Amino acid sequence: MNDSLLSGIELGPVEKVGFTSPDGTAVEGFVIKPADFNPGQKYPLILWIHGGPIGQYSYSLHTTGQLFAANGYVVLLVNPRGSTGYGEDFTKANFGHDQYIKWYNAEFGLPWENKELWEKLSPFNDIEKITSPTLWIGGTVDWNVPIVNSEQMFLE
Repeated sequence: MNDSLLSGIELGPVEKVGFTSPDGTAVEGFVIKPADFNPGQKYPLILWIHGGPIGQYSYSLHTTGQLFAANGYVVLLVNPRGSTGYGEDFTKANFGHDQYIKWYNAEFGLPWENKELWEKLSPFNDIEKITSPTLWIGGTVDWNVPIVNSEQMFLE
């Protein structure tokens, strides 16, 4: 369908990869390599994470990943454990604006009842360990990931 649009453009190969989480759950991902990929050469890696549980990576054309691959990056697209592509049994999601809060509270307890664990798990405690350039983004009307989180990381 897009032959005329893509003619003369060499897309990078897409490879399905798998990971096993610490509890043994299989998680899939996809790697997009530069079209002229050389296995003996080192490449910078971009970990591209999709936001929210409604979505999944697949063999479909990922234009952003292909753009990065065309500029010499290897791109890793991982389907997080909450992705809908794994099915309802996998996600165990009650899709609504408070789903993340439900998941966190179910696993860690309420923040005011388990302050020590929440404080220990906070990414703000390890900011000095971040050595890779990282882009923190959010939307002013994104009720799942409030912009204040990105602003806090910027201020740190």
